[in-house]
Amino acid sequence: MPFSIPEPSAKRSTVIVAAGIVWLAAGLFMIESGVAKLAVAETSPFVPAALGLFLGLLKKRFVLGRMATANIARIRNLAPQKERICLFAFQAFQSYVVVIVMVTLGIVLRNSAIPSEWRATILLTIGTSLALASFTYFAARKTG
Repeated sequence: MPFSIPEPSAKRSTVIVAAGIVWLAAGLFMIESGVAKLAVAETSPFVPAALGLFLGLLKKRFVLGRMATANIARIRNLAPQKERICLFAFQAFQSYVVVIVMVTLGIVLRNSAIPSEWRATILLTIGTSLALASFTYFAARKTG
């Protein structure tokens, strides 16, 4: 008898919600990290915070919102003969590589000499865009 590892499977709507939860959690974590950096910044936090939020809105609109929509379509079209799909399919395999690169860049950023208010701007930009784009997943779950 061959050995096989069971695949954690779920309905497509559950996989779509799982993607939204991961994006929202990552976004909120980054926003919290950015706010913490602004709390210890040596200058006024207003400009870096406003810039981070504004750039986050743009990034959501032109990058991550489109990625989320494409990812939802990919999930819906994945293994059409199956009712349930692998829970980890909420992200394409290549995207896991991108996540590893992004986490590595985050570690490099955390240890860089860039002033904390500008690191906060980067964190707020990415965090805001991820958190806002997560709602694309939540809305898509309702539409099928």
